[in-house]
Parts: sequence; C-alpha cells; structure tokens
Amino acid sequence: MAGAQPEKTRRNSWIGPIIAGVMFIVVTGGLIYAMNTLGTERLQQIVRDAGPLAPLIYILMRAATYVFAPLTTGPIQIASGALFGVWGGIALSVIGETLGGSINFWIGRKFGRPVALRLAGEEGLKKAEVYYQLVTDWRGLAVARLVLFAIWDFLS
Repeated sequence: MAGAQPEKTRRNSWIGPIIAGVMFIVVTGGLIYAMNTLGTERLQQIVRDAGPLAPLIYILMRAATYVFAPLTTGPIQIASGALFGVWGGIALSVIGETLGGSINFWIGRKFGRPVALRLAGEEGLKKAEVYYQLVTDWRGLAVARLVLFAIWDFLS
C-alpha cells in the first residue's frame, strides 16, 4: 500500500505540465487562427476601436497568467507585439507581470504557506526556497527580475 502513494504523486506531477502544454497549444492555435482569418491589420483595428479597454484587458490577461498557474504567457505576449507594437507590447507586458507578481505576493502574505503549497506544489515551493537562498537582498531580486524575465512566472 505504501508503494501506491509514490505512483499517485508521480502521476500528479505530470498533470500541471500537461495542462499547461494543452493550454499553450490551444491559445497559440486560436491566436494563429484569428490572425490568419482576420488578418493582423483587422486585429489592430479592433484593438484601436476598443480604445483604452484593449490595453487594460491585455494587462489583466497577462496578470492572470501569473496568478493562475496553468495559464501560459507565451502566445499572448507574442500577440501583444503585433497588436500594440513592440515597445507598447513590452510595456504592457511588464505592467501585467508586475500586477500578477504583486497579486501573488499579496496572496502569499494573506494566506501563507498552506495556500502557496497548494498553488505551487511541494517541488515548486522547494525550488522557490532554493532560489530565495541565492538572492540575498532586493538588488539581487531586481537584477533577476530584469535579466531573467523568463523565471518571473516561476518566482511568482
């Protein structure tokens, strides 16, 4: 009976990556389909017609990818460059990432380790703790945040 638990844990460890992979494929496929069907110019016009709601919606979507673990950032980040321009997409992405990271920080402060354990899992929490030991002050975290932007999702 004791041997059944590790098998269950091993199987559960694949669920997150599988969900993330499927979501990445679905979102990327949807964006490619939309861009091919409507065309980049038409999508840009839709964004312009949406006015101030378009960047706000993008920022909220980007933040949500940091708060809800199975969501993936890749496809919408690529689309942001086509929809808002390279520099506009980068700026909106950074705002969304900062908002998402701040929400995660608040969740961690408010609900503590039990909720972090449920969201990140035992292995994810161990990785975060190892990284935390390497970063000794706010400057190290700031450099990691700016230089290692791909790890920001993991850190949050």
